Amino acid sequence: MTYIFSVADAVNLGVYEAIVLSHFKYWVLKNKAANKNFFEDKYWTTIDEDTLEEIFPFFDKQTIQQTIKSLETQKAIIRKQVKDRTVYTVAELEQILS
Repeated sequence: MTYIFSVADAVNLGVYEAIVLSHFKYWVLKNKAANKNFFEDKYWTTIDEDTLEEIFPFFDKQTIQQTIKSLETQKAIIRKQVKDRTVYTVAELEQILS
């Protein structure tokens, strides 16, 4: 599998963050194209940490958790848990367009 990420995101956020953010961007844009998971004026994705661990076999669970926390702290993503315990994630618009 080939992984693609933004060099600008890597410089601004960190390499691990850029790799994971790239995946979130892809799914948010895919959901936008399919008009899925739209609420609070944003398109969201429901990819969880276990799925990310499968997608990125070179990251362990702790690295994924730390990377997601870093992306949240840097305001590159927003995460929201809803009543059924699903966690939705959205990449901020500025991040998607970069």
